[in-house]
Amino acid sequence: MARLPFLQVPQQTVACARMLARALRVPEFQGIGLAVALDAWAVEMAPEGDLSGTLPPGDPAALLALAVGWEGDPAALLAALLLTGFLVRDGDTVRYVHLPKYEGALVSSPTRRSTQAKHAANARWSKSRAMPTDAPACVSMREHAGALPPDAGRCQDADADADADERSPKPPGGAGMLRVVAPPTPQLPYKPDAPSPPSLDVPTAVDLVHREVMEGRPYAWDVVQDERAATALLSLCMADGVSISEVPAEVARRFGRALVRSLDKYAKGSTKAVTLRELARRECWAANAERPTVEREERDPISGVARRRPVLVEPWDAVAASLAARGAS
Repeated sequence: MARLPFLQVPQQTVACARMLARALRVPEFQGIGLAVALDAWAVEMAPEGDLSGTLPPGDPAALLALAVGWEGDPAALLAALLLTGFLVRDGDTVRYVHLPKYEGALVSSPTRRSTQAKHAANARWSKSRAMPTDAPACVSMREHAGALPPDAGRCQDADADADADERSPKPPGGAGMLRVVAPPTPQLPYKPDAPSPPSLDVPTAVDLVHREVMEGRPYAWDVVQDERAATALLSLCMADGVSISEVPAEVARRFGRALVRSLDKYAKGSTKAVTLRELARRECWAANAERPTVEREERDPISGVARRRPVLVEPWDAVAASLAARGAS
């Protein structure tokens, strides 16, 4: 397939590339570079007109490692690309799923380009032949009489010159000036696209929900331990069927529930904080699948009696509302 003068790297691809970096335990910029290199190789090596993205039979792991310049374990690279959604398995074959986005931009074959050019030329000539050759010219009667230069009085606006024509003398035996007035083009009101809320990664989402529950205190991200926990949480999200774009929100949602459930420990003087490493344990992840319940005291406005009743709490709702307002401002 022919080379393209550009590559398409949408925001979803960047989010997947960040997860790829965490899965491979490499810097984030290297994960994004691997994603772009894979995209460029897939576009260049795909057969003409084939956007399925199917890799050649053989050893796909070794082929991908050579394609993107990966010097680590090829099997680990293949597993990470499958985990983060760049590749999918169809039986015994492996496909790269991001090629269809180039369907409208890829250069067609010479035969197809020639056919398209012929169709376009025929369409233009058919329009020209369809125009009547004996259509009356937009010329005034006075021009035929030789009173004005040939270029004067052509295709003027009838509404702007209506009063002037009534005051001007008409040529003998003729009607007024023949004008062609095009119908007004309706002007549609301009509506700008609504801005989308800012995209999140796992560290940012975790910090936001930690500040929401812990009264503004930031989350102390551990570069080593929490990065490993983020990789394990990505695997847990994939096992639960969570899409790549929803992984940061789902991790922050369950992390916030774990914080709410541990508030009693803080009230009793415990200094142990819930960390992302604890959430990465499978039992802790499953325990926070549902919203936590806390008891809140409410006073009856009529009797004045104070009652305590359970209330479902979801800290992520407040964070999501804040992000939506920030994206719309």
